[in-house]
This record gives sequence, C-alpha cells and structure tokens, in this order.
Amino acid sequence: MSFKIVSIETAFPKKFEYLNNKKSSKTNKIIDATGINKRYISSPNENIISLSVISAKKSLKKINKNKIGFIIFVTQTSPYKLPTAACIMQNQLGLSENV
Repeated sequence: MSFKIVSIETAFPKKFEYLNNKKSSKTNKIIDATGINKRYISSPNENIISLSVISAKKSLKKINKNKIGFIIFVTQTSPYKLPTAACIMQNQLGLSENV
C-alpha cells in the first residue's frame, strides 16, 4: 500500500493586523525572532473547521473526492470536543464515511 500527498492548500481569516503597528517590546521580539509581522484574527463565524473546509474545497477541485483514502487533520483549537473536527469536515465536504 502506498500513499502520496496530492494537494496542500491554505485559508486564512479575512481580518488581519500588522504587528509593527503595535509598539511594544513583546511584538518587537516576535517580529525580530520570527520575521512574522502579520496576525490573522478570526471573526465570530470563522473557526479552524470553516477555514479548513475552505482550503479542502480548493484541493477537491484538483482531485476526485471518491479517490480520497484518508484525511490528516490536526488542531489544538477545535471548537468541539465531540464530534471531532475531522468528522465534521468529512461531512461538510461530502466525503465517503469509509474515509
């Protein structure tokens, strides 16, 4: 049995702010240490699941969803304990229950 990654996509919240607009030693340390100068802020109707579904739909445009054998989904910020975020995504994407 072999596996391959056929697509990786991203989705970000619409709202963001630049860290260099906030003058503090903490934000300066973040910018200096990581080079990250932008922070995304989710709206009340955006969460890890909704953003992941958006990115997954981009991938599904490139492949036949009936050929998907499994989904790898890892998060520490799921809005629910049960059902898992992966199960919610599977349902919202209309994937086989055998995935």
